[in-house]
Amino acid sequence: MDIPESTWTNNPLLSPPADPDFVGPEDGAINHDHYIYGGPRKWMKRRGQWVEAPPLPEDYYTNPASAAAYDRKVGGEV
Repeated sequence: MDIPESTWTNNPLLSPPADPDFVGPEDGAINHDHYIYGGPRKWMKRRGQWVEAPPLPEDYYTNPASAAAYDRKVGGEV
């Protein structure tokens, strides 16, 4: 198989990122659904360790106050 030289010189996947100084969230890999699709976090950091987040309350999707309380609970380092 002969690969043309332009594959290596004009390939956007091999070029530097658009913003080389960008630093994503610490949990971006394990909570990617949260950042990409807006779903709840599945993991949270407690005492320096990543642990599974507690289950969602039944009214998470219908009660904004419940969703906000849950998000505050799992969102920050404790």
